[in-house]
Amino acid sequence: MILKLKQRVQELEKNDKKNDEGRTENQEFLSDDKMINELEQKLEFIERQYKETQVHYEQLNNDYSVLQDRLAQGREKYKRAALLMAEFLDDMISDKQNILTDFGSE
Repeated sequence: MILKLKQRVQELEKNDKKNDEGRTENQEFLSDDKMINELEQKLEFIERQYKETQVHYEQLNNDYSVLQDRLAQGREKYKRAALLMAEFLDDMISDKQNILTDFGSE
């Protein structure tokens, strides 16, 4: 009977060790699962930041294009004004008949 009890105790100890190993594996699985969840959350956060940054970049790029267009229009306007003034001064220097002399002679 004592031998049977010793065997039974040994079996229980073996089962306890197996259960402890099973718990450790289960804890590792839970730990891995937790890490996967955290990494997924970080990935989602980074994706949201990326999308927000992408939208902000597109807005800035559109603003830049608008400013470039305005600058080009301004340059063109002043270029035309400079050409008109140069032509006017050339006419004044060359004493050609121009619009000012036409009005002055009347």
